[in-house]
Amino acid sequence: NIFGIEHVRLRKQKGAKVMEMYFDDQTLSAQCVKKDAIQIVIEKIPIAEHFTKNHLCFWSQKYRPDQGKNGKVYKKREFVIDKRSTMIDLKMLIARLLKKSDAQHYGEIDDAEIVRNISVTKGLSVTPMNATNVLKRQWVHRAALMQVGIDAERYFYKLSAAAAVDVPEVPEVSEQAEKNAAPPLSDDVKSTEMKGDEERFTAYDGNTYNDAEILAVMQHALASENDDIVSRTPFHLRNGDLIVWT
Repeated sequence: NIFGIEHVRLRKQKGAKVMEMYFDDQTLSAQCVKKDAIQIVIEKIPIAEHFTKNHLCFWSQKYRPDQGKNGKVYKKREFVIDKRSTMIDLKMLIARLLKKSDAQHYGEIDDAEIVRNISVTKGLSVTPMNATNVLKRQWVHRAALMQVGIDAERYFYKLSAAAAVDVPEVPEVSEQAEKNAAPPLSDDVKSTEMKGDEERFTAYDGNTYNDAEILAVMQHALASENDDIVSRTPFHLRNGDLIVWT
């Protein structure tokens, strides 16, 4: 195993065209038409998977807002998930990928802790995703910040009020995003006084928040969607769809 392959999937190939995947719960002979000249392609994958008729194939792209001028969008990769899975299952899959690809930073962190900070949104299936249009998607954590009056762009990129005008326009908050948004911070989370030289961010209504309070707002909103079924509204994941996560 000179290539370090741990997990694979099998796909059909007809001529130069690589086609759909084979189901794992059926025999190869049952899935091959004898009159067709089809070759089998072995594809290396990063984590174990099980593919059946109850699964969806989707594309996934990682987005890092802290890299580059307006963030970095990584190359998309194909994965499968059971159509009956919930959003927490999808985030757990992403957490496994993170631990596999970056064991140095995530190897010792519990999956549940990683999942608390994962945000997922639907991407564009036709138009390539880039650092500009990725900001125009409906991100739950950004909508949560808007609900408490925090400018997400100025907070994430530490922009001045003048520089913020150059940031791509963020779409209006959808009805579902408003439902998932965090309520006002409780007394056990919200600080009542400044701690030393701790940096605080001023909301549009004049209230101020520190990093821990803002993180709590986003985590609450992200947790509120965890029981949603991925294949049903509001997320409504379908075969061939693209998701973007950060």
